[in-house]
Amino acid sequence: MQWIAFHCNKGRFFFDALVRSATQSEFSHCEFLWSVDPPATGETHLCISAWGRDGEVRKKEITFMQERWVFLPVLWAQDDSIDMLERELGKRYDLYGLIFSQFLNFRRHRKDWWFCSEICAHALELKMPQAYAPGDLHRIVAGHNRTFQTAQTTLNTALNVTAQPSA
Repeated sequence: MQWIAFHCNKGRFFFDALVRSATQSEFSHCEFLWSVDPPATGETHLCISAWGRDGEVRKKEITFMQERWVFLPVLWAQDDSIDMLERELGKRYDLYGLIFSQFLNFRRHRKDWWFCSEICAHALELKMPQAYAPGDLHRIVAGHNRTFQTAQTTLNTALNVTAQPSA
């Protein structure tokens, strides 16, 4: 299953606090990962994201601490999300795009440059991926998950009703 890990640690980095403040969110960063279950404290998982401290889109093993991350499954993600992310490996981190899209609300995107929530939204084929801060992405994925689960329940109910023998 595909997951997005949202970083919510107050941390010691000024930039994390700036992102949370400017985007009015508890989240300052996000990572895309694959796991059967949500990561437990101390587990290490291979993730893909764009991270300013690394300066690019990269694959990285991250050891998760539950109190620092919120994990959200992406129930409706397409199988090619992984391929979309891997095609972007090594592309530059887009600090200016982050500033102009999130802090100044210009919603600009530079081709082949990415920030974390933008590349995750791109992998999920959301329109205007540069419009999503980590908190926005969390809300959208959670909403899509609810819609997906409702559709599955409705479909299963419909299939069970049609499978019932007539009296």
